[in-house]
This record gives sequence, C-alpha cells and structure tokens, in this order.
Amino acid sequence: MGQFYEISLDNQKPYMVYGGLQDNGSWAGPSGTLNQEGITNDEWFRTGGGDGFYSVVDVSDPSIIYVESQDGNVARLELTDRNLCSQQSDHLLRRESSL
Repeated sequence: MGQFYEISLDNQKPYMVYGGLQDNGSWAGPSGTLNQEGITNDEWFRTGGGDGFYSVVDVSDPSIIYVESQDGNVARLELTDRNLCSQQSDHLLRRESSL
C-alpha cells in the first residue's frame, strides 16, 4: 500500500505511470499488461529515493524522466541505462520553460 503525492504519464502506448510515494521514493509502472493476473509489483521499478514527489517525463524523449525528492532535490534518470544524475533546480526551470 502506498500513497502517491503526484503522478504523471508519458505518451507511449500503453502509457507508463510515474510518481512519488510518501516515504518510499519515486516509481514507474505500466498502465497495462498482457499478464492474465493484471499488473504485478514486479512490473514497477524505482526511479528515485527519499520522499518521492514529482516525476516529469521529457516530452521529446520518454526514456528521460526528472524526479524530485525532499528538500528540492531533483535528478534526471535515463531509463535506457538507469543512469541517475543530480541536476541543479535553476537549470531544470530554464529547460522546462523552453518546452
């Protein structure tokens, strides 16, 4: 059982759901599955640590997401290689305002 602060979606089909959980980091999972039992816990994966808050998908590349945790910490995650890089908040604000 978890409580999401906020969720976001990408534009893939089926779309992925991204969000931050109270006390349990940030996670991503599919909106649909071919599994007869439905979507399972094994299909979800961690995208960030700490208290997860916002997760935002890069509209030009759905394999890149930005995750926020407590104290305004923001990281960029490349899903293709699971590379997590810390980002400066002012850099992200400039990038998002140009989208």
